[in-house]
Amino acid sequence: MKAFRKLLSVLLVAVLLVGLMPTISFASEGTVELMPGSWQEGLDTQITASVIGADSANVIYSGWLEGNSGAGYCFDLTSDTESFVGWIVNGVEVPYHSNVTDMDEAVYDYIIYGEGYWFVSYKSSTSSVPELLLSFDQEPAALHVKAVFEKADTGETLEFTKNLKTYETVLIDTSLTLSVEATAVNNGTVSYQWQQSPDKTNWNDIQDAISSSYAPATNAGGKSYYKVVATSGGISLDSNVVTVTVLPATENISATFNFSAQDKPLICTVGSNPAFTANCSGGNNYYYEWFKDGVSQVFSKSATTFYADTCTEGTHIYYCIASVDDNYYFESDHIEVKVEAAPSVPAGAYEISIMDDPNYQGAQPKAVSIAGAGVTSHSTETNAAEYDRIYNIQLSKETADNATITLYFECQNNTYDNSRGNLPVLSSVGEEEGTRVSKFKDEIAAASFRTLNVSLKDGTAQAVVYAYNDNNSYSRGTRTKYIFNFSKEITEETAILDAVPTNGQWLMKSDLFTKKSANLALPYGQTTVDLTLTFDSANAMISVNDTEAQAINADKTCSVTLNSSPEGTANKISVVKEGVTESSYTVTCFTQKYSGLPDAVTDYLCIGSQYTNGLGISDYGLRGVATLLGSNNDVAGATYTAPASLGNFGGYITYYFEDAIQDNPKNPYGVDFITYGNSVEGSNAFAEPGQVWVSEDGSEWYALAGSVHYDNSALWDYSITYSKLENGRTSWTDNKGNSATQPYYEYPLPEYYPLFDWTEALENSMTLSGILLQTQEGTNEYGNSLPPFTDFGYVDVGQRGLPGEDNNKAGNPYLGSYTKGNRQYLSVTDGMDLAWAVDENGQPVTFENGVHYVKIVTASNIENGAIGEKSTEVNMVRVAAASESEVGQTAAPSAIKVDGNALALTEGKYIYDNVAVDGPFAVSVDAAEGVNIYINSSRGHNAVFSGMPNHKMIRIIVQEGEKEPVIYYLNLVESSGEPEPAATLTLDPNGGVLGGSSEALTYAFDAHMSHIALPIPTTKNTNLEFAGWYSSDQKLYTTYPSEVKDLTLTARWKEIGSEVPSDTIDVTFRLIGCTLAELEDEFDSIDLADGDYKGAEYVTWIATKNYTLPENSTVLDLFEMALTGAGLTWKNPGGDYITTINAPDVYGGYELSEFTNGNRSGWMYTLNGNHALFGVSNQKLSQGDEIIFHYVNDFAYEVHDWDKFGGSPALGDGTYWSKWLEAADETLESNEEAVAKAKTAIENQTWTVPMDTANTEQAVKAWIESEIANLDMNGVTAIVTMDSFTPAVAGTEANPSGTEGSFNFTVNLNKGEGDTLATDNTQITGTITAYPVDNEDAAAAKNVDNLITAISDPVTLGDKTAIESARAAYNALTQEQKDLVTKLAKLEAAETTLADLQAAKDAEDKIAAIGIVTLESKSLIDTAREAYDALTDEQAMLVSNYQTLLTAEEAYAALMQPIKETEGLINKLPDTISTTEMTALAKASEAYNNLSDDEKTQIDAKLKTKLSALQNEAAAINHTSNGVQISGVPWNIILTAVPFTAGEDYEAMQKLGAGRTVLGMYDLSLQSLGSDGNIVEYQLNGETATITLTVKDLAKYKEIKIIHQLPNGEYEYITPTEIDGSKITFVVKSLSKYAVTGKLIETASETTPTTGDDQGKSPVGPVGGKQIKTVPATGDPGYVLMMIMFLLAVLCAGGYVYCKKARGKNSI
Repeated sequence: MKAFRKLLSVLLVAVLLVGLMPTISFASEGTVELMPGSWQEGLDTQITASVIGADSANVIYSGWLEGNSGAGYCFDLTSDTESFVGWIVNGVEVPYHSNVTDMDEAVYDYIIYGEGYWFVSYKSSTSSVPELLLSFDQEPAALHVKAVFEKADTGETLEFTKNLKTYETVLIDTSLTLSVEATAVNNGTVSYQWQQSPDKTNWNDIQDAISSSYAPATNAGGKSYYKVVATSGGISLDSNVVTVTVLPATENISATFNFSAQDKPLICTVGSNPAFTANCSGGNNYYYEWFKDGVSQVFSKSATTFYADTCTEGTHIYYCIASVDDNYYFESDHIEVKVEAAPSVPAGAYEISIMDDPNYQGAQPKAVSIAGAGVTSHSTETNAAEYDRIYNIQLSKETADNATITLYFECQNNTYDNSRGNLPVLSSVGEEEGTRVSKFKDEIAAASFRTLNVSLKDGTAQAVVYAYNDNNSYSRGTRTKYIFNFSKEITEETAILDAVPTNGQWLMKSDLFTKKSANLALPYGQTTVDLTLTFDSANAMISVNDTEAQAINADKTCSVTLNSSPEGTANKISVVKEGVTESSYTVTCFTQKYSGLPDAVTDYLCIGSQYTNGLGISDYGLRGVATLLGSNNDVAGATYTAPASLGNFGGYITYYFEDAIQDNPKNPYGVDFITYGNSVEGSNAFAEPGQVWVSEDGSEWYALAGSVHYDNSALWDYSITYSKLENGRTSWTDNKGNSATQPYYEYPLPEYYPLFDWTEALENSMTLSGILLQTQEGTNEYGNSLPPFTDFGYVDVGQRGLPGEDNNKAGNPYLGSYTKGNRQYLSVTDGMDLAWAVDENGQPVTFENGVHYVKIVTASNIENGAIGEKSTEVNMVRVAAASESEVGQTAAPSAIKVDGNALALTEGKYIYDNVAVDGPFAVSVDAAEGVNIYINSSRGHNAVFSGMPNHKMIRIIVQEGEKEPVIYYLNLVESSGEPEPAATLTLDPNGGVLGGSSEALTYAFDAHMSHIALPIPTTKNTNLEFAGWYSSDQKLYTTYPSEVKDLTLTARWKEIGSEVPSDTIDVTFRLIGCTLAELEDEFDSIDLADGDYKGAEYVTWIATKNYTLPENSTVLDLFEMALTGAGLTWKNPGGDYITTINAPDVYGGYELSEFTNGNRSGWMYTLNGNHALFGVSNQKLSQGDEIIFHYVNDFAYEVHDWDKFGGSPALGDGTYWSKWLEAADETLESNEEAVAKAKTAIENQTWTVPMDTANTEQAVKAWIESEIANLDMNGVTAIVTMDSFTPAVAGTEANPSGTEGSFNFTVNLNKGEGDTLATDNTQITGTITAYPVDNEDAAAAKNVDNLITAISDPVTLGDKTAIESARAAYNALTQEQKDLVTKLAKLEAAETTLADLQAAKDAEDKIAAIGIVTLESKSLIDTAREAYDALTDEQAMLVSNYQTLLTAEEAYAALMQPIKETEGLINKLPDTISTTEMTALAKASEAYNNLSDDEKTQIDAKLKTKLSALQNEAAAINHTSNGVQISGVPWNIILTAVPFTAGEDYEAMQKLGAGRTVLGMYDLSLQSLGSDGNIVEYQLNGETATITLTVKDLAKYKEIKIIHQLPNGEYEYITPTEIDGSKITFVVKSLSKYAVTGKLIETASETTPTTGDDQGKSPVGPVGGKQIKTVPATGDPGYVLMMIMFLLAVLCAGGYVYCKKARGKNSI
């Protein structure tokens, strides 16, 4: 189709020559025979034509074929054209544009698209007649052209109000319904007939398809064409033709659109820009075409977004056709857009200018006009948050109390994004108490005016309006809030000054005075409450709920009784003067829903929060007292009902229980009370942990130690200071040197937190202290920081809890979390045990009299961008339900061991002091399986610690069934003995997550930990699960190694549900990004035609790294594993193409997308050096594949194989090909990472120096600095400070070995400057070795030391002589001399290494001997494998060609695979064959036959014998049918013999056998049984086969002949090769119908005697020859007579056959 515009010159020629073409006559709705013109240029399209609305018409047509430029036809209407309106070509309507004579204008403005064609119709500039031009990429088989004339108006009309689309594209077996709606005027009922066509020309009615809808079949792929004919009152009308394409299930192609058909039109105003979007995925070449009223507006590959035209009023139809790969078409719904005039402000409306917000970059209103009520005045104010604009509007007294006011917002330009013009977006909040508004009209985009209706209630109302930013959402600092307060002028009235209930607590008492509406919380079970009111005057009466009014007392007080209920009962308090209600107040009383709730909230503060002062969602920050009611998110309630937000760290709420909470022995699991938070699902994605404190008296507080209380991540001494800024917002600093990144939130105001004990100083600054739970490493899927997901002991982590009277039944808090998808979950609500209470030092405390106070404090300090902070939310707190009897305490464990040493457990003793640990250590608890155990935060029988915990404590909780737990506390001290040998274990999660990190983690361990289970990683890939930790030699580890040596283990993953780990592949991945180009504007682009990258440079974001994945993984699986592991984020909207990757933080974290650096930039990837044709989700990976994911700045010049994607060959001379590969293959480290690596390198160095190298403080420092300089410091600066120094003392006669020296030093490390500065330090202890006394023994020992020193480091096989010489020299020393040798350890290590090297070399040689793998290589491979497996782990790591062995094993296994598969098929066969096993035999036989001769020799001999025997048995079955046998054909050929005694062929053969007796007729055929079980016809194809028949009474006949019907219909005689008794044997080359004939032997004298071996047999005749006649011996007197009779018989038989058979030529 895209060739159309290339054909303009050709079309012009066609127009000029059109007068030379023949004339076609159209019949009314009938076709005419068309005469091809003289100019057809090789086109073969079958053209038919008809006319609508006229009796006839004349048309001239021509066609052409212009090489590769496309082809087309031209049609000119030359008859009367007065009422001509257009054409219909293959069902596509092409309107005639009589006002257009310029062909270029017609093509570009009025082009119509069909299935593979483009059409346009206009008035010819040369002949002034209607002209139709048609172009196509591929010549259509047929065209049906209709000329349409307008009929005279009879008042009768029929039209489609809902028509068919042009295209419908669905996946196979996906339901599809086509539907139309037709309306008839003055014609009555409309009937329908659906039609289908294979070519859009020949149409057939679909049986029973006579309704307005039809569901075509979609069970087979391909294209079909459908339309419907509507008929009413004699008028028939064709619908549009829809092309229905059914895609195969394997075709991953789709298109989505952001709008759909609506019952009502989409309404917008003049000047607005409704935006429609479309998106295709799955193909390689997308184009989007947008239509307005059926006319194309845009056709482009990049036109994924289209803005409707709203310049003028009117109604228009919009839709989009998306094409994929020029093959598939997706059509959106057709949407009606109604453009209305913008609202205008009524005359006399009151106008207010809007205060501009300089901090807001989006669109803002510039004025608001008020109509519908008289406005007497207004005032403005700005609250402390700066983004609130408050307008207090005074209405006239005459305004009705329930009047509706209309606000008209005039909008100003969007200064942030001028591309959208004068289009701010406004929205309003929903209905709330005291906030009565109506929603704005549901418009796609705003106009220059927006309107809002506000309804007054009792003369007041408040409307809150937001101005949003352009993405139609708002967050902190990106929107402005406008508050309009309306109130009528009022006369002086009697007001309430105070209100005191007999009991209960106000939710927000100030609301009673400011809003005349307040809420009161009452105790459980209370249905009424007395309320004492104090007024400013006694000159009024009081009525409650419209009852009889009572007078206010002289002291200006009045007591009233109010009603209450759990759902809330509204009580109306009216102030009445002279019988008229002056004012009204509403007090809604809520009774607590459940027992066991607190009696009061004594203190509440929400600080540092988006919810502070009642901002944000539903006043979360004002709901402290509301949590007394027993509500939660699952229960609807009035304003200020739970949950209450506590804000950022330190925000809190304090509850008072009149009846103390006891540590009740009847409480299951020991849970004494339950806190109900606001976690959406009890998962780590929504956890906002709050710390619980308890107190007996409200002044002395103790923490409940949750699961992570004793971890290093819990800071017990954290404090934060909040300060109020001049603009009212909050800044903070903490005692760790951190501060707020941006002051977002308001500082709390006293009027909102009346329970807090305010002072003047606290109104400007306050310091809050407590326990901080530090954030986890990494972020969630939204990019937000994560607090620790704690197993128990914190609020707002577990499930919310369900509403109900019995919802205080505790769940077991010790069950731990479980994983589902990418998240972790807790299955219970947050229950609390007073047994967890500890003092400030972590030591346990008890409460004999229980606790009266519970305080909940936010325990995290996390800013989370647009969604605010991690604020703890509380719904309610409730005493846990007790059992009828005591649940008992869990039995003590049998043993608690620390580094293998058992504690001396004493009954009743739970605190153990001075427990010594050293370096890494393990703690284990011996208890029965199924018992819940926590060792600090580690759940299970064992826990590993890399060193002394910060808090120097271990807490152990043991809990079983419903029993209370038993809790032990271990106070740790450093061990005074020699440290145990330790090593490091590195665990690489291999794309998973371990300990909150996607990077490899290092653990210290010693010999006592070999029984400790290794931690289990998780993965975000929902298709995989953990399969185990594997070393480089593929050894599986489940516990810490028993051998104390450094080891690296890699996680291996398997497909979920598989029994064993799936087969894996090793592949490499590299990610190459790019810096941002310096582009001048949005139209600028990198174009390497001028060689200018505009500052963009390629840089490696992820260096080449090996990854292990399951077989059949895709590039997308690898991509997600690599980027997740690197902590990078990306966008993959279509599932198969990466559009965006965010740069690593070290590069700035910017977003790099397709088109970021120009219109030829984007993301691609290479597979083993070449760009792949498939998208990331469809490209499978194989062993050893190398994937490089890279950005490209100009694919036209940089991608050498661009043409294989359908583009043109790469431009240029190759200078820029694969330019991205010039980036260094290394990932830029952050300064923090570089400093950490440098620190590790220094700490891993051995700091031992001989005294003759350095033995003064200055010399040792210089040596240290030299050693550090030789390390890979990666730009890190190291400053060495000596802390202590003791020199070494050389040996003497009295002290031959001398005395070692020692030194301690500190290294300060730093890299970067300013904000990028990273620093750290480490302290090191070193040793100075002393030389022994210088005598003969020392000299001999020193000589040996020198020989040992001469050994290379590292040791190689070439050091064998040196090692053996040093060993011989050492062995020759006396024992006294040996004692003076200082380097013996090096010699022994060298000998061990040499032995390892030699063993590895021997294994390498055996592997190398394998060579090219053949079927004869098994013994060589087995020998190499035995040699390798005999190696130790250390020796195995030295083998350099181990991969060769693995490859050889795989190759040999691949060679043997068809052999093993064949043997398996034979093995499965039964010992005796039956018809049910024939297919299995065929499959096994086929597998065997497909083997090469060499492969067949590998098949077990017994199995070959078995196969042959079964084939023989099968042949005996298959080759016999109805007494007929065949031989000479394969075993799987099945003979079918059917006797027949009637029919044409029977009669013909009877005639042919005239004078002979037909002994039997058989129809013989052959079929072949395939390995798939299918049976197909089988032909001999010229090969011979032997047939044996059994004929009854055969001995009574002579001259036996077989009549055979040949494939061509002729017949032949066949002479048997053998006759044995009743059996006849003959040879054939084809099978069909046979007749056995013979002559009856009349008397014994006529029987020809036989002798010898021929006794009883007939003579053998020629094989397969045609028997035309029997020739008698020469001189036979009856010769002439016989000839005459024979000829007569032939003539008769031939005539008979001729009459009976259609063949006409049957000869013998």
